[in-house]
Amino acid sequence: MSWKTDIILTNFKANKLSNIINALALSLAVILFALFSGFYLSQHETINEQALRFPEYLCANIEKSEEIESESSFLKLKQVSRPSLREVESFLSTGISAKIHLNYTNLFLQDGIFAYGKKLMPALPVFLENFDFDHQQIALLKTEWVPSESVQTIYVNDTFISRLAEVVAFNDYQDVLLSYTLVINNQTISKEIIFNLKIVGIFEELEYLSSPKIYFSQQAVDEFFIAYDIDEEINIYEYISDLAATDESTSYSYRMYFASLEDLDKAKNISASLSSEDAYLNIVGEHLSRLDSLKEMFNFINITLLVSLILIVVSLLFINVTITHREISKANAKNALLYYFGAKTSDIIDIYLGQNLVLVSFSMGTLIFVPYLSNVLNSLMISILNIKTSIEVPLLIYREIPFLIPVSIFIIMYVSASVITIINIYLKNQKTLIKRLAHND
Repeated sequence: MSWKTDIILTNFKANKLSNIINALALSLAVILFALFSGFYLSQHETINEQALRFPEYLCANIEKSEEIESESSFLKLKQVSRPSLREVESFLSTGISAKIHLNYTNLFLQDGIFAYGKKLMPALPVFLENFDFDHQQIALLKTEWVPSESVQTIYVNDTFISRLAEVVAFNDYQDVLLSYTLVINNQTISKEIIFNLKIVGIFEELEYLSSPKIYFSQQAVDEFFIAYDIDEEINIYEYISDLAATDESTSYSYRMYFASLEDLDKAKNISASLSSEDAYLNIVGEHLSRLDSLKEMFNFINITLLVSLILIVVSLLFINVTITHREISKANAKNALLYYFGAKTSDIIDIYLGQNLVLVSFSMGTLIFVPYLSNVLNSLMISILNIKTSIEVPLLIYREIPFLIPVSIFIIMYVSASVITIINIYLKNQKTLIKRLAHND
């Protein structure tokens, strides 16, 4: 054991309380760094997980947004309309696999829904391509999958069922018959179609900003509209297809059913890259807006946590500064003797860097508590935001590099503490003072 190690052990014994406080401060800083790293690094995966918690996760609307003339030179107005089929097909020709359908959202928003004669809360009509669900959609079902498909057959989300229970009393949701009147009305046509809707299943979708939803089958509604003649010359499907691009009944868009999330992401990216143009096709959807809101919330939390982390770590490092400065000041006489016996300034620095190495290494042991604290953080996210998260700190492997996060935290903490130590040694001409004491007769 070298003489430097002996002095390090002696210093630890002589300054027990100071070193305990220093170790606790460094441990807390390590834990905070680790939790923030886990939260930041897990966000992308968390957002991707939430994107799958919608039955319509592969659906979106495509609309045309174009700038129109305004009387004011300082004001730019945007008009949203249904694009032409040729424009949509041109958009998809960039390598996006998707099916184009009419969008009936506004058409089904015209009137209220009734149950037992009582008007229910507003509900958003959402159109799925069909009720031949994939494994992801089936995973969201709280109830047994009923593979039947009809324009009178619907699914709802659990928010709808909760709100329904506030209006009417029922033992089984399947016994509740919902009455809905679809009105098609313009200058020459007036039609009312009464639907008796039967709920056959409930989706447990993402609760964040959730509102009551009714899920229709696009395929079933298309077939019904094609078969339903408004008059001898035109059916409902043809009528909606021929409406002007700015007619409200078109929902100002087409409904898109993408083959994969990669296709949807590509469509969103292309749309975003064209958004600065005077006219471009925009990919929108209720669930996409909620995901964007979720991303913005995470970004805000990031900034808040980062600022808080910096303030807390600065406070903890201030404790380290104070303790280190106090110890070095108390050790002037001892260090003077070391100089007297031929020690160099680098030897003095080595001693304190060795103490820091021990303290930081000890504080790294608190990483064993991080997985438990990550679970607590996940539980808080569920209880506060109703978001099922999987925030984890990658302590073992990150990006195929073993112990990358712990080693990074160790380097940050050790370098920070060591810089503080070196500054303290040279602070107020500390080295000159000690040498003067060493050579004082």
